[in-house]
Amino acid sequence: MTRDNDNIVTSRRTFIRGAAASGGVGIGMGLAGCAGSNNASGSKTSSQSTTAGKTSTQSSSSTGGKNQSVNAASVAGGDIGLIDQAVMNQGYDSKHGFTLETKKFVSPPKAQQQLVYNKSIDTSWMGEIIATRLRNKGNKIQLVGPYMNYNSFILTKSGSGISDPQDLAKKRISWASKESDGWLKVAVILKTVYGVDPSKLKFQSVAPPASIDLLAKDQLDAILLPDFLAIKALTKYDFKIVFYPGKVWKKETGYNLSTVSLAWRNSWYNDNKALGLNFLKATFDSQKYLAGNMDTVLKKYADFLGIKNDKQMNEAKKLYAITNPFDVKWSENYRKSGIEVAQRAYDMGLIDKKPTTAIYNNVLPNGYNA
Repeated sequence: MTRDNDNIVTSRRTFIRGAAASGGVGIGMGLAGCAGSNNASGSKTSSQSTTAGKTSTQSSSSTGGKNQSVNAASVAGGDIGLIDQAVMNQGYDSKHGFTLETKKFVSPPKAQQQLVYNKSIDTSWMGEIIATRLRNKGNKIQLVGPYMNYNSFILTKSGSGISDPQDLAKKRISWASKESDGWLKVAVILKTVYGVDPSKLKFQSVAPPASIDLLAKDQLDAILLPDFLAIKALTKYDFKIVFYPGKVWKKETGYNLSTVSLAWRNSWYNDNKALGLNFLKATFDSQKYLAGNMDTVLKKYADFLGIKNDKQMNEAKKLYAITNPFDVKWSENYRKSGIEVAQRAYDMGLIDKKPTTAIYNNVLPNGYNA
């Protein structure tokens, strides 16, 4: 259940420093126990936005009028936050005739809970396994377009004796939540590609930023980190990457592996079809800008991503070249990849009903889908 200090509420063009947990974290099996939330009354209120040092008041209503807005639950850093920042800072929302209003939370699970329980939130990000679980429970959430390529790595200390995924068996490994797409996709790959039973791992739930020092102190054997935190870990300590799940999945299936996709409730889209499509276009424009200008983006948003020096910048360029989190197209192959990973999760007993393509809404116009 969210508390007052669980979220950081911001609005258009507000710059947030710091990094939250990875964009791969999702909502677990116990989601229904967290129905309460701060700012979850469902009412639409005006919010302040800051542009070029000036503060103005804008309506956050997402229905009617010329200045429509989309209310997004996001996170206060990392790749998801970067997509939202580019939508606003590059003016892609204005280009497509709406205003993006973001409420930033300290972790993706907090943001995703808002989409399920807070009727004033229109959209957030979610993965296929969690979306399937929710749909099985009657929550009509759909994945609708822009997604991120899988952006996390498993790291160990150099000299740990762990050199490949098979060596992770019975090791102490950490991630923010065992019930999240970011971890569940790793579990699927470990089991179906390497034969490592994830139930045999000594899993520990640790916030990704905190796990870095725990690994350095030998209190963990391996950690799963998103690219923007792996930069810090690899430049601060003598760590190494054991494997990148995205590369393994591509070799295994021929498909890219996603972290999360944009998601919305069916009911919101049915009431706001034109606005929803414009929002998807703006987000795709943002990702295209990020993917095509990565070196410039890393410099421009260095503070946002926690990049402090040249050593970290050089590491960032290497890691983002591997993950390419923003270089995406909403395609049939992407959807086949999502169903494949969800099907494997079902076969492992991680989902209680067979996955279907009902988790997707293929509404994007030509030019934005492949």
